[in-house]
Amino acid sequence: MTTLHFTRGEYRLQNGGVNIPLSTVIARLPVDEIRKVMQPVAAESAPEPVASLEDEWARVLRVLERRTSRSAFNTWLRPLTPVSVLPGCVLRVPDKTFIYWLSEYYTSAIERAIRQVMQQCPERVVFEVTQEEMLIQAS
Repeated sequence: MTTLHFTRGEYRLQNGGVNIPLSTVIARLPVDEIRKVMQPVAAESAPEPVASLEDEWARVLRVLERRTSRSAFNTWLRPLTPVSVLPGCVLRVPDKTFIYWLSEYYTSAIERAIRQVMQQCPERVVFEVTQEEMLIQAS
């Protein structure tokens, strides 16, 4: 049986005790044969797509939406904007009232939803108001 390995910085074909650099084999193969050999390797070595912060947060919101009433979700959770999720969860909120309300009633639900979606729990959940919003509220 012939297998393909990546060792010493190059792909090598191994058949029994024979270990041949892939570049040597490719030089002697027709293009169709090269594609047959390389296609499974490319599929196996392709990196997992990395979800964006917005995509991950959208999944967290879907979990929270199923677990809360529609009015509570629309009032307190939908307006949140993620700044970061892991290792620490930082969520931007519209005003200081949200900080109190979310800290009192929704922090553990947010942590559970993040754990469910990402298989990790944030070190902590922090709510922040933008500097501009604080200035508007102060005036």
